[in-house]
Amino acid sequence: MSEPTEFIPKSEKDIVNAYTQGSFTTIPSEKVVFLRRFFPWQLFRFLMINIRMTIMILKSHK
Repeated sequence: MSEPTEFIPKSEKDIVNAYTQGSFTTIPSEKVVFLRRFFPWQLFRFLMINIRMTIMILKSHK
């Protein structure tokens, strides 16, 4: 069996410094937020995805 390891807590400074800029998610730009809420764009994307899926399914049934 392996030996139990000792728990050594990190200092508060090490814990705070562990979070870098890369640790957080990006904030979407105004354009991205607009397109996410713009119904005509959502409808267009929905139709395009469905057309692509239909073509893929039809090709597989040949």
